[in-house]
Amino acid sequence: MRRNNQAASLNCLPRLEELMNRVVPAVTVDLTGGVLTITGDGADDVVRVTVEDDRVTVVANGETTTEKLGAGETLTEINADLGGGADRLVLNLGELGRGEELTVNATTGAGADRVVVNADGVGRDAALTLNVDTDGGADVVRLNLGEIGRGATVDVTADLGGGDDRFVLGNVEVGRDASLSLDVSTGAGDDVVRLGDVEAGRGATADLSILTGGGDDRLVLGDFGAGKDAAVTLVANLGAGTDTVVGDTHDSKGVDVTVTNAEHFRDGHSGGDDDDDDDDDDAS
Repeated sequence: MRRNNQAASLNCLPRLEELMNRVVPAVTVDLTGGVLTITGDGADDVVRVTVEDDRVTVVANGETTTEKLGAGETLTEINADLGGGADRLVLNLGELGRGEELTVNATTGAGADRVVVNADGVGRDAALTLNVDTDGGADVVRLNLGEIGRGATVDVTADLGGGDDRFVLGNVEVGRDASLSLDVSTGAGDDVVRLGDVEAGRGATADLSILTGGGDDRLVLGDFGAGKDAAVTLVANLGAGTDTVVGDTHDSKGVDVTVTNAEHFRDGHSGGDDDDDDDDDDAS
């Protein structure tokens, strides 16, 4: 019997199976010369940074990286760009030492993002600069600055873009001759801004600027206080929409509050701690 060797050989040819396209989220981390750089991939990134002494630990999408500063180095800059997607970024900065300077630039791109910055305190004559840009989406930004030491400087700029955003500033003490500058803009959307208690010590200044744009916005104020030769100033423009202010908007010694484009005012107290925001402190 004659066999068809050609047919048999064809049946034995190896088959090439098409591999499914797989996208594995990747976040790159680099610490060089006191500058920490974190770059996302445009997916839904979850990143947690913890600074402790000379070690910086980054947990990104479940992967842990620990970097150590060089001899005599301090962490001077954090640049985190997570790209688009529903990102979550938590920065635990620890305590900024006396005279130290740190600049943080956090960008999350379009999407429903959450950014939390925790500082145990800012030491005497230290300088902390925070720049947060979450772009469009229903974003949440929460800052816990603790105590700002004598002569220290803290400058915060937060741009949450369009969307139903939420910004929270926890209770903060501004020490003698120290300064706090806060500039928050939330763009169009039904936004909520909560400012905790702000206490300015002798000769200290706290300048707070809030711009919420169009939408039915809500501004919740804690208690503001100013010591001898100190000043706490709040300027808030809530834009178009049916807006509400909760808290004391009356001026007092060393405290100047100006709110425009608000329709409803009522007494209340934020305390800087919002139960709705408890889950924002953890990126796990």
